[in-house]
Amino acid sequence: LLEMTNHCLTLFLICFSLHLLFPDDDDGYLDTFSVDSSRALYKESSSFTAIPMGQLFWGRILSIPKNTSWGISAGLDEFVKQPQGEPYYVTVGSPGLVLPCVVQSKYASAPYSVYWMRLVDNTPYLVQADSKYEIDRHSCDSCFNLRIKTVDYSRDNGKFYCQIAGPDGFASTSVVAEVVVLVHPQKPTLTKDRVETREGQLERLQCESIGGNPPPEMRWFFDNGTEVTRLATVHNATSKDKPTVSTLTWHVSADENGLRLGCKVWNLAMGKTAPAQEIWSQRLLVRYPPKVTVGPDARYGIEVGQEAKLTCSARANPPPTRYSWRRTGGARDSTWTEQNISLTVERDDSGSYVCKAENADGSGEATLDLDVQYGPELVVADEVVVQQGETLVLKCVANANPPAKSVLWTTPAGDTHPTPTLHLPNVRRQQAGNYTCTASNELRLYGAGSPTSRTASKRTRVLVSHAPGEARITVAEPVLVGSTVVLNCSASDPGYPAARFRWKAPGQRDYEYGARFSYPISDVQLTHAGDYWCQPFNDVGDGQASKYKLIVREPARLVKTLKSEDTVREKETNYRLICSAQGNPVPNITWYFNDQPVNSERFLSILEPEAQNCDVPERCSYKVSSSLQWLTGMRWNDKGYYTCQAYNGAGRASESRMLLKVQHRPVVVNDPDRPTVAAQLGHRARISCRASASPEPVFRWYRSGQELSQSNVDFGSTQQRNHSFDVYENTLLLSDVHQTDLGAYTCKVANLFGEDSFVFTLQPKSKPSPASDLKAEPLTHRSMRLSWIPGFDGGETQQFTVEISHDGRVIKTISAPATEPPPSQHFVGIETPRPVEFNVTNLAPLTVYSFRVKAINKIGESEWTQPLVAITSDSPINPSIPAPDSASYDSMTQVLAFQPPLDPNRYCLMIYLLKSSDLWERWDCVSETDKVELVPTAASLRVRNCYQQTLECSEVIEAAIGVATAVGWEVVAAICFTVLLFVLVVAVVGLYCRRHRLANEKNHLVNNGNGVGVYGSDCAKNRQISAPIYAEKTFSASNLGVDRNTGSSKDSGVFTSMSNYQYDGPLVNGTTVNYTADTNGGTLPFSRGYEEQQQHWQQQQHCSGDYTTTTAGEPGYGHLGNGYTMPVVYGQNFVDMNPAGGSIYASREGSIHSGYSTPSQKRFLSLQC
Repeated sequence: LLEMTNHCLTLFLICFSLHLLFPDDDDGYLDTFSVDSSRALYKESSSFTAIPMGQLFWGRILSIPKNTSWGISAGLDEFVKQPQGEPYYVTVGSPGLVLPCVVQSKYASAPYSVYWMRLVDNTPYLVQADSKYEIDRHSCDSCFNLRIKTVDYSRDNGKFYCQIAGPDGFASTSVVAEVVVLVHPQKPTLTKDRVETREGQLERLQCESIGGNPPPEMRWFFDNGTEVTRLATVHNATSKDKPTVSTLTWHVSADENGLRLGCKVWNLAMGKTAPAQEIWSQRLLVRYPPKVTVGPDARYGIEVGQEAKLTCSARANPPPTRYSWRRTGGARDSTWTEQNISLTVERDDSGSYVCKAENADGSGEATLDLDVQYGPELVVADEVVVQQGETLVLKCVANANPPAKSVLWTTPAGDTHPTPTLHLPNVRRQQAGNYTCTASNELRLYGAGSPTSRTASKRTRVLVSHAPGEARITVAEPVLVGSTVVLNCSASDPGYPAARFRWKAPGQRDYEYGARFSYPISDVQLTHAGDYWCQPFNDVGDGQASKYKLIVREPARLVKTLKSEDTVREKETNYRLICSAQGNPVPNITWYFNDQPVNSERFLSILEPEAQNCDVPERCSYKVSSSLQWLTGMRWNDKGYYTCQAYNGAGRASESRMLLKVQHRPVVVNDPDRPTVAAQLGHRARISCRASASPEPVFRWYRSGQELSQSNVDFGSTQQRNHSFDVYENTLLLSDVHQTDLGAYTCKVANLFGEDSFVFTLQPKSKPSPASDLKAEPLTHRSMRLSWIPGFDGGETQQFTVEISHDGRVIKTISAPATEPPPSQHFVGIETPRPVEFNVTNLAPLTVYSFRVKAINKIGESEWTQPLVAITSDSPINPSIPAPDSASYDSMTQVLAFQPPLDPNRYCLMIYLLKSSDLWERWDCVSETDKVELVPTAASLRVRNCYQQTLECSEVIEAAIGVATAVGWEVVAAICFTVLLFVLVVAVVGLYCRRHRLANEKNHLVNNGNGVGVYGSDCAKNRQISAPIYAEKTFSASNLGVDRNTGSSKDSGVFTSMSNYQYDGPLVNGTTVNYTADTNGGTLPFSRGYEEQQQHWQQQQHCSGDYTTTTAGEPGYGHLGNGYTMPVVYGQNFVDMNPAGGSIYASREGSIHSGYSTPSQKRFLSLQC
């Protein structure tokens, strides 16, 4: 019974819903309605259509109109919430899809009924709560939300709507919810994958894909990326088991030969970012006749004499079987059977060249026009002779392809005449010379981006008869004794006919007969010096004679030389060296010791000229003598090579060299500052003792006062003569170093004249000692040479590390080898450490750098040297670089503008800033066109233009600076200090007047050093004082746009007097102390927060007979009786503009010299009202 009742209720609801949707009428709607357990029929136009039985409602089937559209209009007033208009996309098996339906409360109960309908494959079904669907009535009283428990394609892929049915035929339907169950399409297939056709034929290709919901998109592509979907028609599947078919129809092109066609299938079920499924055909086989292309260009311009390469290629299927060339339209006809031909072109090779290609489907041709081009070829007379006063006529014929664009004549004076025929009447002799015809044309050659200009020039020599001009004599100087000299004579105007020349030597009265232009003198002597005359002449007349004064130089030569070797004893006196020389001019004699000029403190050099007897000074040979005398007794290190050198500027210097030996006692030459020798325990050690002595000395080694003999098994020594100048070296060898072997070793050296000793210290190998004497020397504007004295190497090979810093930041660390300059070959004296030199390049010009060095060996590394600050030199001036015309700096925007604009690819603008102590420093070299932004503020700026690559620059100019920047911080600080001082004076005067007025009312003064006591009758008046105003947030440099370095405001361009910013203070016991720095010079403690100050203020605004104490120095307020409250005056209100003495980092406790005006614990304030 229950089941039958349920069936009846279901049929009733369905019938009632259909009755509301399809009322009876005569326009094709339902005529009869019958229900059967297996089939349902509907009638339209006397025909019946069977509908398959649905899956719900216990097998009940409904009949519906065949042409009914299910776009049901929604009731807007009856539904509070209803499905969205957009489709719901779900996947098979996904749970929990909820379709909303909330009706007005009056429709939620009888006599109204609310139910869900679904339309699948145009078949309506009543939705009933069961294992597949759930009607949600619990979310609210009027809720009829439908939840699909598990999505099924055949059941749920359709349309759902919520419907209200009521009495008197009332019905309302919600928005229809379209549920789309996403299904992947199957991999596409092609009806055929091989296409063989001919060019121009119509071909058809189909692509099919079964399934897919929603229906898939199908697109066509060639594998070269060309999309041809627009040429296809698509037929979507009527069910998921049917294929969606896309048919591509197109006319085949020859360009498609060898391409593949692809069909790509995609729908939403695959995901928006998922790649489409695709299938590709085999490569298309398209037959077509040859498509011929000739090259390198259809119009091939080439210059005469060049090799022309004519190429012919053809696209064809099948490939071409034959190529041929033929020439038409030229001076001669020719044929070739090659595919590509080449020929060295001549002028008559111009013409048309046709290439023909053939295959089984036909033939094709293409034509190439060869244009052989050449520059002008000129035809002019080589020489033209004209009589003075006649008319000069010169002709110039230019042959060129393309024809010459211009033909002009240029006279010897530089005048130009744009004409191929030149006419000059009444010619004068000054017009004689070379006349040049110049013609030019432009070749348009293949491969050239622009026309190529070709210019030809040819000269005609025009001769006008006249006498020669003034003589000019030239000689190759200097003229030395013994050489050969030739005097050459020419005329300023050679005249016509050509000039000949006469000569007259010193002492001759008449000119020599002849016509030679040169006068040679072999084996020149001083007697050849004097005046030589030359006169030009020709058949017309004589030219003006000229003279040349011949000066003969005699190179200096030594006439008295030094001995090759000499020996003296130490402390010998009155020893001197003498040499003499002669020459013209007077020789100068210089003395050298070991190739270095002698020390004037130890030697006396005297130059004495000898008396001369000569009438003509330029023919005299001058003699001089020079002596080198020791001012003190001979020293042991005076031994070496002494050189006497004579030179007078003519020829090469003349020298005489002598080796001086000094007999002396031994002197140990080891560096006295480096007595340490390092060795590794268990290994061999070497201690070398070097001594200078003459005669040869004897070495002895001592340890703890005992001599080490050769019989000791653990010791040995070798001796050899080292270098030169009697320097001997003896090496002590320790075969196996133990701990007991470490310590001092004494080397004693002795000979006939005395002895010397040196103490060495043997220690274990260690890390190196720090370098010393670090120096820097600018080499160029971009490099510096560093040098330092290396420390003890610790017994191991050491290297060095150079650290380079700029503006407190390390910019580079470089490894430098421990290379030292080679020792001097003739060095005599005590050994000293030689500095290590290292060049640092790629630096910026006029920039301050900091350098430091440390040594490293395999055991460890030394400490860094003290930093050395050095500045590079400025960029050199290149006169070819133009300087800027003007430059101006706007301090408000920090923009530097300059004119004229620069080429940023070639130039950069070098900017200099004036630092403290009148130090100019480069800021940067900026590649901008006409302005530079964010330039730091400075007292003065300079700019110059520079090459980017070499940083060579123009002259420097001053930049005009705005008024805001020109006012320095000193001026701003002075103004602020004056204003603050004025305010303080006014405040002090006011307080003094008030105290004087209240003197009669004073009852009691409390001053115990801990606080402030306030009494008075005015307390009863309960006066209130408004709280002081505090900023709600801290003013910082970043908020105000203030530069931390200069205190300058970037917005206003002036210095800000009260712009506070935070910074990290000094380290106190290893901890960073933070301060609030004031640009006026004070250092302020952080003040109490705004809320705390307000609360503190309000708590004290009451009147009490007692006084409230506030510890001096605590951030707070003093309190006055009878409700008066007064802020304690301390540093956050008043800042010392120029704190006297003390450190700004001093303790706040008990200091009266702090950087801010905060009272200490020892100070107090006493007030009374």
